[in-house]
Amino acid sequence: MISFFNKLGNSWIAKGIFFLLGLSMMAFWGLGGISNTSTSDGTVIKVGSNKVSMQDLSRAFDTERNKMAKISGGYMTPKRAIQAGLLDQVVQQLALRELNNQIQDELGLMASDEAVRRYIEQNPVFKDSLGKFDANLFYGYLTGMNMTQAEFAHQMRMELANQHLARSVMVATPRNKDLMEKVALAKKEKREIVSVLLTPDNMPVTTPTDEELKDYYEAYQEEFGIPEYRQVRVVSFNAADFSNDYDKMVEVSHRLEDLLGAGQTLAEAAVALKLNTAQSLIVDASGKDKSGKEISEKIKPLLPEIFSLSEGEATSLLEIENGFMVAGLEKVIPAGYKKFTEVKGDVAALWRQENQKEKLNQVAEEILTSVQQGRGWKNHTPATQIISHSDVGNFPKTIGAILLTQKVGAENVQKFSTDQGIVLAYTKRILPSKETPTEAELQEAVKDWSMDLMGAVQQSYAKKYPIDIRTSAIQKAFSIYENQDE
Repeated sequence: MISFFNKLGNSWIAKGIFFLLGLSMMAFWGLGGISNTSTSDGTVIKVGSNKVSMQDLSRAFDTERNKMAKISGGYMTPKRAIQAGLLDQVVQQLALRELNNQIQDELGLMASDEAVRRYIEQNPVFKDSLGKFDANLFYGYLTGMNMTQAEFAHQMRMELANQHLARSVMVATPRNKDLMEKVALAKKEKREIVSVLLTPDNMPVTTPTDEELKDYYEAYQEEFGIPEYRQVRVVSFNAADFSNDYDKMVEVSHRLEDLLGAGQTLAEAAVALKLNTAQSLIVDASGKDKSGKEISEKIKPLLPEIFSLSEGEATSLLEIENGFMVAGLEKVIPAGYKKFTEVKGDVAALWRQENQKEKLNQVAEEILTSVQQGRGWKNHTPATQIISHSDVGNFPKTIGAILLTQKVGAENVQKFSTDQGIVLAYTKRILPSKETPTEAELQEAVKDWSMDLMGAVQQSYAKKYPIDIRTSAIQKAFSIYENQDE
């Protein structure tokens, strides 16, 4: 088996490994066929001669969904799991699993029953407080995951074989000193980046007419909506209001409930019982008054019930510290929209922001084209800075990572959107590192190299064992969850 990888290490893969850096582990997806038809035997994924049925996919999906639910601490519906991308993830996992199974079968990689047993017994999940294997924990796990012992053992057998395959690749990775140094030095190189930042604030726009603003207001009226408000009267009282006579307070609370139950409004009942500690306020469902100020935290627990009442009704009594609180709905103020004259300034500001963004994209595209065609930055003076893998300068990390792999030359200028605006940038030149890599840096290079070699092995075998995913059949089967309640 090792001799196979030694041969592989001396093949075109090893010689071209420097160019495979950054290869995705899933690069082989483009090499397989994607079918939109189902099969009579229920196969939905086929990798070489290996098949995955709809039942297998459904079971794997439910298993992963249950795992996600346990992590999040609650039930996860199939619909929500699909929306979160779990179905796509499971399909990819099953396809990769079957590809690895094909590789393992061809290379004769197989975990023995004894190895699987030891692997399970050494799993910390199945150990008791003394660190010993607990069969009850093991069987409880199988029940929770809706798996049989045979299914779990098969899964572990495949996992062990995958680990063996990965270790074999790591062991067989050729220790070519020159290539190792090239990979390590590539991480230490620096790049001279030419860039310009375009911000919306610097984009000149014309002053809108009243007619343009009115049209904008009509088109985006939802931006200027007024939520539904409710005018409520809140009555609270405690034992201190009755000379610390707790029994008297409780008696009054019962009489208040009786009066409200007989149809009196809270205002009427409060007068009858001489409860003067009343407060009137106007509030929306989020707990804010018309000025946007948060109401008292003591009142917020009543909000859900307040917004379920009809005018004249009252909430149930809420126990508070040493007393009670109740709210009565006096008036519903319907949702609506602010008048144009009230929000004209806000409309103008939004109109300006939108037009500045449109202008920003237009100018960015004009500059991008000009730089690509060798005509320069078109009325903008770019900045130059040196960046490295350890310091991406003033760029966000995601942009810096792209610039560190970008081809050299103005024709390769790229556009990036940021919180500040739009960045246009290209690599002017690469400044190679002349430092001698440390042993740690060389080992890191070998690690990355091995991962790329593993990806190359999978890519190579994917040509031999085409991946065929029956997308239409999968979509049709799982479409039953589209109208499921959350």
